[in-house]
Amino acid sequence: LYIGAGQQFSAGGNVTTADLESRGTYDGGSGTLRINRDLVVAGGTFTASSGTTQVARNLTVSGGSFAHNGGTFSFDTGIDATIDGGSAVFNNVVVAKSSYFANVVGTLDVDGDLAIAPTAALNGGTIAVAGNVTSAATSIIGSATIRLDGSGNQSLVSTAASGVGRITSLVIDKSAGTLTLGDIAVYADWTHLAGNVDAAGSTVLFNG
Repeated sequence: LYIGAGQQFSAGGNVTTADLESRGTYDGGSGTLRINRDLVVAGGTFTASSGTTQVARNLTVSGGSFAHNGGTFSFDTGIDATIDGGSAVFNNVVVAKSSYFANVVGTLDVDGDLAIAPTAALNGGTIAVAGNVTSAATSIIGSATIRLDGSGNQSLVSTAASGVGRITSLVIDKSAGTLTLGDIAVYADWTHLAGNVDAAGSTVLFNG
């Protein structure tokens, strides 16, 4: 699906496409957008679905304006992916790459929640999260950093069915609010720059 400069596309329900390149005006409505390969936002105005946008491979936001519309972006299926959100701000994000890698370019800005489902590796830059973080990935590795920088209360917990969910590296840099910890494992670094942390009853495993 290609939306050229000056062109418009409004989703009236669910949409499935191999690729989506938007340089015009895209209105995602409220249905599910399924992209089986790549999403490129290179100009114009892109308003995501208020439901779920599923991207199987790569995301690139390099131009235009981007509105998350309160929806969820899910990076899923069995293929390595590069996530380059540029200056876009996302609401909720799910990373679910199974036995494959997700590579983050720069900083992915998440105003809502981040859920990490089973994924082999999370590499590259930083995912800055203002909401809650959950992980069901018990064996994830990689160089990416999860940065908790919300001004309200946040939580970091494992949602693994067995074992303890793991994240890669963590930076806590909160201007206000309290971070509440559940059981969680950390593959690499743990850095506490600012903010209150409530660790009562939790277990943190360092198992890189």
